[in-house]
Amino acid sequence: GRETMANLDARRRSAERIAIDAGHALLEYFDRGVTADYKGRIDLVTEADHAIDAFIRARLGDEFPEDIIISEEALPTPAEATVRGRQRWYVDPLDGTTNFVHGLPHWGVSIAWCSALNRTEVAVVYVPLAKELFSATLEGDATMNERPIQVTNVEVFHEALVASGFPYDFDGATNLDRWAAVTPLALSVRSLGAAAVDLCQVAAGRLDAFWEQRLEYWDTTAGCLIAARAGAIVTDLGGALVIGPANNVVVAGPSLHPLMLAALNPR
Repeated sequence: GRETMANLDARRRSAERIAIDAGHALLEYFDRGVTADYKGRIDLVTEADHAIDAFIRARLGDEFPEDIIISEEALPTPAEATVRGRQRWYVDPLDGTTNFVHGLPHWGVSIAWCSALNRTEVAVVYVPLAKELFSATLEGDATMNERPIQVTNVEVFHEALVASGFPYDFDGATNLDRWAAVTPLALSVRSLGAAAVDLCQVAAGRLDAFWEQRLEYWDTTAGCLIAARAGAIVTDLGGALVIGPANNVVVAGPSLHPLMLAALNPR
């Protein structure tokens, strides 16, 4: 059945506490420096990813024993078809691992809760170095450090600062063609390297749009709800509204979104 607002708020508060604690633990790793192993040719993972993943899973498991927890480092990841219709958390313990390993500040913790209706209903992203806590519920405003945030409503493409990214392997769709299509139209395009954080920057009005393809559900699920509650239109690349986990997304204010879709899907 439908979660009450009080229930969603309790879940949000809990996820916020866990994300902040996880973020503080990550800062200790960041300050002393970590070495990375390679999951794939250019896909890094560190002891911090594993430790924080286990920490968040343990905390969520204690507080919400009835829920499934799907996280980046807990393998094997269940197939989406097997968890549909079940209450579940999507956890990225460290979004932006490559930035983290290189000492760049753009990384964070992402936690989202999806109801049995397959809708994202609670979302939290914490960016420790900026001390910024983004959160939203399906019923409420998107906030940063408790203050409401709102997307921009840029109406002309050449005023839009857009972000995107690239997959970990270039065997399939590379995003290079879409990058080339958007770049001449926009003010500029950035590859900042942490999708969850990028989506929150759209929500906060610092970026005007974000798109990416071939992402994992834990990369986007929290950030998409936060952006949507801040007034963004959130769809997949085909233009279908995104209300639950998605692995390709186009996120922008109401005026810019159709322009983005058109640029990303040239006829």
